[in-house]
Amino acid sequence: MKALLHRLDTRPNRLLGFLCLFVLIVGALAPRYLLPANLIGIFLSAAVVGMVGIAETLVIIGGGLDISVTSLVMVSALAVAMTISAGVPVPVAIVLGLLASTLMGTLNGTLIAFLKIPAIIVTLAMLRISRGAIMIGLGGSFVRGVQSELGVLSTGHVGPVPVVVLVFLGTAVLVSAFLNWTRWGRMIFVMGGNQTAADLSGVPVKTVQLSLYVISGFLCGLTGVCLLTRVPGMDISYFQGFEFIAIAATVIGGTSLLGGAGSISGTVFGVLLLYAAYASLVFLRIDAAWQNTVTGMLILLAVAMDVLRGRKANA
Repeated sequence: MKALLHRLDTRPNRLLGFLCLFVLIVGALAPRYLLPANLIGIFLSAAVVGMVGIAETLVIIGGGLDISVTSLVMVSALAVAMTISAGVPVPVAIVLGLLASTLMGTLNGTLIAFLKIPAIIVTLAMLRISRGAIMIGLGGSFVRGVQSELGVLSTGHVGPVPVVVLVFLGTAVLVSAFLNWTRWGRMIFVMGGNQTAADLSGVPVKTVQLSLYVISGFLCGLTGVCLLTRVPGMDISYFQGFEFIAIAATVIGGTSLLGGAGSISGTVFGVLLLYAAYASLVFLRIDAAWQNTVTGMLILLAVAMDVLRGRKANA
């Protein structure tokens, strides 16, 4: 029994327990919070940012950082929306959007892995370049929504669960399996923990680094398609700053910003906790301006709990 409890005592499981406790406490104070429609709404709100969080988690575990994620999401979303509006068939438009963001992720990875430019510099530059390119291409115009053209992605449900939520959870399962059950995934952890040691042990560091940003670019492209199912239209300002919420979710979920440690499940529970907290502000009649404060408090609480637990284990 002790061995089983020890195996279950992981950061994602503790976070899941805290999430359930939080939801029950808020539900006791505001019973309407526990309505199925609201809980599904929390999942739906968390799904798009959660997809970005999955991409960010993968990169951070490998010892990198991607500040450009939300910009890549917008490139994909706007590419899909504009090509559909121009009469391009929906499947072709989606492929073009995925290709655009994946190519940008590939460029990020090439500059970082082969030219050795620091990841924060490359991705910050890509963030500014892509936003500038979008502004020039749009000319300040507003792109109409294409929800109706996206069909089942926008309106489909499996039981009460929207298809977008299933895409988010399915992506989480696949990326988690890739990280934990494949040789390439194990090399990502090794490289994130100590790049020099990984190189000496035969890990193809440059190729693995490149793959992280290619996958991140693809996941951002997929996020862009999911984003289009949620909004009636958008401009360049939409979705700005969400990269920091995604990074917050990874930190709350236990991913080390130093690399080499983390989990996709932790990030999923982290982003759900954030959006459960945001929704609670409405039901508890608390000013929405507290949203950023709540995010910061959850980050500090999550890190403090880990630090205290680490000290107790070493005592």
